[in-house]
Amino acid sequence: MGDLGIVKNTDSHKTIMKICYFGTYDPGYSRNAINIKGLRQNDVTVVECRVGKQVLRNTSKFSFLLVIAFYPITLPARNLYLYIKGLVLYYRYSYDVIFVAYHGHFDIVSAFLLSRTIHKPLVFDFFISQYDMYVNDRKILKKESLLALMLFKMERMSYKLSDVLVTDTKLHSVFIARLFRIPESKFKTLPIGADDDIYHYGDSTGNGKFNAVFYGQQSPLHGVQYIIQAAKVCEYDPGIQFFLIGDGQSYDFNVTLAKKLKLKNVSFSKLTENTGALEFLRTADVMLGVFQNNPKGLRSIPNKVFQGIAMGDVVLTAYGEAIASEFTHKENIYLCEPENPQAIADAILELRANRKLRKKIARNGYELYLKKFTPKATGKQLLDICAEIIQQYKK
Repeated sequence: MGDLGIVKNTDSHKTIMKICYFGTYDPGYSRNAINIKGLRQNDVTVVECRVGKQVLRNTSKFSFLLVIAFYPITLPARNLYLYIKGLVLYYRYSYDVIFVAYHGHFDIVSAFLLSRTIHKPLVFDFFISQYDMYVNDRKILKKESLLALMLFKMERMSYKLSDVLVTDTKLHSVFIARLFRIPESKFKTLPIGADDDIYHYGDSTGNGKFNAVFYGQQSPLHGVQYIIQAAKVCEYDPGIQFFLIGDGQSYDFNVTLAKKLKLKNVSFSKLTENTGALEFLRTADVMLGVFQNNPKGLRSIPNKVFQGIAMGDVVLTAYGEAIASEFTHKENIYLCEPENPQAIADAILELRANRKLRKKIARNGYELYLKKFTPKATGKQLLDICAEIIQQYKK
């Protein structure tokens, strides 16, 4: 199931804290990769207590049912392994806090037992609610179904057992606190940020056209269909090109829509970071965010916003209270009305015509990224969260 104990930061003379990064998490997933990197950059020793698990596609009800069917067999074994491994690592490295990584809702029982055994605080980076995703967003489960009820109770238990709960925005934490009846005082916010080794500032390698680029999973949450409809509005200008990069639940629907509209200015690709997507991103004049008027999406700031500003691009996305709490329209981002293809098209046409505005937004967005959203900056925020709960736990 994995090696027993790996200390990722061995520069012990600089170590100011030891954090046990715990669970069945994917270390390559952006949230976890950025957290681990940011902690290291702030001289934190990261002790990984991890066990792998089979990853199934979660875009269908069949996949979800398959996960449920196997969990009664695999879940106890994984939790027992994590508990024992956590004990061994504690006696080897004496870490200060247990940090359950995303998505660790099913790892909380072993983390809770471990935290009470060794008397160390338990922080849970739940990041995204599984119940909200499967029931409200993707609608894979009906709210009144038994599976939805089981998922709700499991998730509420994971929140109640944790000492601190971490998510990406204040709005998201308020929503989760009210939905699951958890005290808001338990929540801390940690922005997603972007990895500057992957999404870094550089000169555009444009192809002579004005390129509007969307990158990420094409799910109903993102509202890619409104980008396609905006492309229809812009098709009279042959200098504007739309690139939609990424697979996902809505990919086939979006391709069909573009064909139905007979669009020649829209291109699709399923490329990823590892297969060449970054080369497309470097051609972007505008990075496109999310445009669905979806409560879940508007409570958060998506990855693609941070990735865009990290690359020094103008980011165009729908207005939402969460994003407006961190960004300012036409200063470091361009915001438009959600679910409005004409508003998206008008924004693209204005940005194409106004080079000075594009440069100002891009420059200010990049400066904000350097200040608040690099791995080191978010890692410092995570370090502060852990330091605070450690002090409270000692009282």
